[in-house]
Amino acid sequence: MSQPWPSVNFCGQCGSKLSGDEHFCGDCGARLGATGDPVPVDVPASAAPSSVPGALDGVVAQFQRLPFAALLPLQSWASDAWWRQGRSALFLLMALAPFALLQATSEDADVERSAVGFAVYFAILWLVAIRELVQPEPLGWSVVAGISAFTAIAGVALAVAVEEQLGASTDDPFSSILTVGLPEEAAKAAAVLIFLMIGRGRWSPRTYLYAGAVSGLAFGAAEAVTYTTAYASFLDLEGGLAVTLWRLLCGSLFHACMAGIVAFFVGLGAWHRDVLWHLVVVGLLIAGVLHGLYNYFSDGWGGAVLAALTVFTFVGYARTGDRIAARLTASSAMPTAATQ
Repeated sequence: MSQPWPSVNFCGQCGSKLSGDEHFCGDCGARLGATGDPVPVDVPASAAPSSVPGALDGVVAQFQRLPFAALLPLQSWASDAWWRQGRSALFLLMALAPFALLQATSEDADVERSAVGFAVYFAILWLVAIRELVQPEPLGWSVVAGISAFTAIAGVALAVAVEEQLGASTDDPFSSILTVGLPEEAAKAAAVLIFLMIGRGRWSPRTYLYAGAVSGLAFGAAEAVTYTTAYASFLDLEGGLAVTLWRLLCGSLFHACMAGIVAFFVGLGAWHRDVLWHLVVVGLLIAGVLHGLYNYFSDGWGGAVLAALTVFTFVGYARTGDRIAARLTASSAMPTAATQ
């Protein structure tokens, strides 16, 4: 049961609390009998002061006024098609893929599936970057997929077979160029010759360079997976694992640059059929020498320098390929001394 509230008297003039036996108010001096009897007011014994709106009430009121449906329009985004098309879709795919791959391979007892995931993921990232750099003509995803599949399967098998026949060795620069660099570059160029030159129109040399980079990305990804799987039992956290991760990241790019160089010369040859194979040989020699020397010097900083030179050469052809093609055309149009 609640206790009865005590009766409290207050001055009828100023409202001050009275003890109950005063004749005058101690605060305002009013005569209680003259100005009015005290006003009895029932007040709870433990009554708290009346609440006054505080600063937090204003903050809450401001939050309530915010249009949250407009600030976080999830429903509108879900019904829009922009996130399923173009660059937005590509970004979402590349951003979410690592999380999916993490869960898909978290319980694997070996590294093969993880290596495939890493290699393909990085190859696609490099493909996007290279496309932005080169700005090729539209090839269509069927051509890109065909080049990638052919090189990853037939191109790798062809390179391995030739290297076995030649007794591949990187013990000296000449052997590294002849038995590793040139066979692999020729194998990567095969896909470009098949998909872009047989039964198709002539593309710009810059587009050939892009197609070669696609072939190189596929070759590099397949090679990185092979190396990772073969040396999985020797991996450790003190160095081997780091080297493997870097190989998965940069191996496909390195092969893409070298294959793009060869393909650029294939593209020049497509416009100058009379010197097609001469141009192809020039491209193979440039890329094959860079490749072979890199393999020979890869254990030291010399390999890093050669890798930088390879990337620099690829970017140079990507940026100035049209001018080189125009100069070659002008040179071919000039009469030679024998025809004058």
